[in-house]
Amino acid sequence: MTSLQPACVSVLADRKREDVSQDRILRFFSAVDTLDADAAASFFAHDARWSMDGTRAISGRVLIRRALIKCFTHVHRLRHQPVMLWVRNAVSVFEADLTILREEEAELTIPVTHVLRWRNDLIEVSHTHFYCEAQFLSALRALNSEERQYGSDRNQPPSSSTETLRKNV
Repeated sequence: MTSLQPACVSVLADRKREDVSQDRILRFFSAVDTLDADAAASFFAHDARWSMDGTRAISGRVLIRRALIKCFTHVHRLRHQPVMLWVRNAVSVFEADLTILREEEAELTIPVTHVLRWRNDLIEVSHTHFYCEAQFLSALRALNSEERQYGSDRNQPPSSSTETLRKNV
C-alpha cells in the first residue's frame, strides 16, 4: 500500500499541471445559466470554496448548492456572454458580460470575471468579481426607474434618502 502512495501523488501532481478543458469550463457556466443548482454544484469539489465580491466565502459543495438555490430563486434568467477565457494549468479566468433578469425588473448586463482553480476536473476555489462601474450603473438605473415610476417633480419634498440624493446631484 505504501508503494502506491508515491504513484498517486505523482499522478495528482501531473494532473494538476494539465490545463482543465475549455469545454468543461463552459459546461459549468452553461449549468449556471440554466439555473440548475444541482448541475452547477456537481462541478465543485466536496471541500471547495466559493466567494463573490462583497460576500463571505462559502465552503463545501453542500453549502455552495444551497447558496446557488437561494440565488437562483431570485433570478428569472441568467446568461453569460463570453468575452475571454484564459486557462493555464489548473487555473481559469473567464470574463463575460453577465445578463440578469429578475422577475418584474429590467434586464441588467454587467461585466464579471470568474477566477477558478481546478483540482481533478472539479472546482477547488471560485471567486467572482463584479466591476464597481457596473454597480454604479445599476444604482443609476434604479434611480431612473424610480423617476419614471414616481415622476420627476423637483418641487415635491423628497420622501426618501434616494430622492434627496437625486435632488442634490
